[in-house]
Amino acid sequence: MKSLDDYLSFSAFVIMLSSMSGLFHLNFHLLILSEDGYLHTLVGEIYFSVSVALVILSASATNSAFVTAKEAIFSLPWKIPQYHKEIRLVIWSECARDVSLTLWKTYKIEQSLIFSAIGTLVTYGILLGNLGRR
Repeated sequence: MKSLDDYLSFSAFVIMLSSMSGLFHLNFHLLILSEDGYLHTLVGEIYFSVSVALVILSASATNSAFVTAKEAIFSLPWKIPQYHKEIRLVIWSECARDVSLTLWKTYKIEQSLIFSAIGTLVTYGILLGNLGRR
């Protein structure tokens, strides 16, 4: 899982950043500037929303599956009492690190990131919309 995060964290960050920028641009264009051409905007909205959802939902599912598997592995020594010490030693040497998928090693990807992203888009859209109308 660590090597997966090493290779994909920057790519996930770039995908999220470009998709969020695209969503912001399309929403701003749709709500503030445009009176026609809704079909192109709708297709762009769907594309960028699916990109964001794929990254967030798959990475958060992977992170929660890793936590579940780690909990199951840590309960293993008590299910096999005759090899308790040996199993515990192997588990602590291999599974002691807390590894998760991140966005460029700065933010752990969780399902709550969807709500944070939507809130950020709405907030900055309202701010720029109010600044543009004066």
